[in-house]
Amino acid sequence: MSVDRFFPGEKIYLLDGGMGSLLQKKGLPSGQAPEYMNIHHPEKVREVYLAYIEAGSDLIETNTFGGNPITLEKNGLTGLTTEVNQRAAELALEAGESGQVRVVGSIGPTGELLAPLGGLDQDQAEEAFFQQCQVLKAAGIQVVNVETMSDLRELKAAVTAAKKCGLEVMAEVSFMANGFTLSGASPQVVAATLAGLGVMVGGINCGLGPGEIRPLIKEMADSTALPLIVQPNAGLPQVVEGQTVYNLTADVFADLMRELFVETRPLIAGGCCGTTPEHIKALRRILDDPAFSRRAEPGEQRLTGASGVFLAGRAKGFFWNGDFTPVKFVEAKPVNAGEVLVAGEIMDLFGLAQTGKESQADIIRLNLDEWQATPAELKTFVINAQLYFAGPFSVFSTDPELLEVFFHYYIGCPLWEKPGSLREWDNFYIPGSVTV
Repeated sequence: MSVDRFFPGEKIYLLDGGMGSLLQKKGLPSGQAPEYMNIHHPEKVREVYLAYIEAGSDLIETNTFGGNPITLEKNGLTGLTTEVNQRAAELALEAGESGQVRVVGSIGPTGELLAPLGGLDQDQAEEAFFQQCQVLKAAGIQVVNVETMSDLRELKAAVTAAKKCGLEVMAEVSFMANGFTLSGASPQVVAATLAGLGVMVGGINCGLGPGEIRPLIKEMADSTALPLIVQPNAGLPQVVEGQTVYNLTADVFADLMRELFVETRPLIAGGCCGTTPEHIKALRRILDDPAFSRRAEPGEQRLTGASGVFLAGRAKGFFWNGDFTPVKFVEAKPVNAGEVLVAGEIMDLFGLAQTGKESQADIIRLNLDEWQATPAELKTFVINAQLYFAGPFSVFSTDPELLEVFFHYYIGCPLWEKPGSLREWDNFYIPGSVTV
């Protein structure tokens, strides 16, 4: 399904706002996850869906943000992956049909740190998201929104799982006040990663208010042609009398979003934590104004300040126009999960990173022709190599199995070198739509 098929016309589509706080007002027990209401009080979940439809949403999300089995188990809902996700999807689709709006499945993080920084393996995370996505797909969901991701590895696990289920994917990342994700990625790195993963729409949600998100989404808009989605919080959270509150009224929120719309022209906009149907109504008024009820005039395109493609590692990258003449790089031949051959010298991954730092390398070129271990051990190499070196990698190999492993566990946007000259653009692929 193309973007234009699901989101036809030149307009900004309005997504709904926060779910959890409204369910709390409707009786969600203290300490319980919002997904609890799908089973025990489905009528309350339906009321929230309908409230956002009445407010003017073009899209509503299922109440499944924490619907993966790992998160459900932590929230006392062990073994209820099917029931939680199926009921939420059914309720949303029923509400959406009555209001003639589209329904998007919500996919949130597991709440666990992924290896090598934490104990959850990427494959385990992918399997958890796959189970959730299978249920949503069977219930009739066609598009999911992978949202509030702060770790690009977990983001990739969720996007990969959704695509394996045949779902179209939107994806949103959360940034800290310093302008980086928790794992250290900049907006440019995130944009390149999302484009490389082949998502339909990508952007930013949660964490910050519209004023703080505006320069970050602008940086993404200036570096990618990917259609954008943005869902800020209703300001920065504050604790008042033991309660977390958000200080932006609906009108102030909408005024700030108006500026963001003009500057970045997102395809989809909505709210996150602290936003209510009143915030969505205020956005609806903005979008119904003829000056803002579009994302571009016919034939007009969002201009970006970038030329070429942004090559990204887990946290750093650079724009490349196909000419490697000014690019500094280190050539390395991985031997096994922990060693590489650089200029005839065997060194560990720390040594590789130090070599890259000392030479001020922009990119590390990996030639897998000297690989002596199993394809499965390449997973460990890729994950750990990216932990030591934050910039992008390129890869060359004549072994399809090794290439498949490399691309599955690499985070960012790498280059795949075909046999031939380093300085010829035709000898490279940007992974994303490439099938190995």
